[in-house]
Amino acid sequence: MTPIYISSLRKVITRFLSVAGMVSLPFIIVAALARKFAVSGALAAGFAAGICDSAIMLGGIARGSKKSGTRAFAFMKRGMLARIALAGAACFLAVKAGINMFCFFLAFCLMHVVCFVFILIIAREGIKLPERGKE
Repeated sequence: MTPIYISSLRKVITRFLSVAGMVSLPFIIVAALARKFAVSGALAAGFAAGICDSAIMLGGIARGSKKSGTRAFAFMKRGMLARIALAGAACFLAVKAGINMFCFFLAFCLMHVVCFVFILIIAREGIKLPERGKE
């Protein structure tokens, strides 16, 4: 990958993480200010798992776009298995830690909604990454 492509990809990822933080922090802060620490902990864990899952998805899309059709499909399928393993491990750890599962899954799903809205905004704005191999 060329340095221009990498810097553009970093800008997109940095922008996504800042949007995810702006969406998740108010929920956590409001719950903590209301002295609902169990809820704020569950929200924080759900948002963290959702951000990790979205990062795996976006990274798989970026890396899979460099490959040919069938190889890209196989690569993204392996990424899907990693996402399922992450979600299963996060759920298992949340249950073992006694976290409020409703708040955990609510935050997890909300982070995916934020990710998909972010992708739609990028598509609408027409942010284009430079083609690989060209500078």
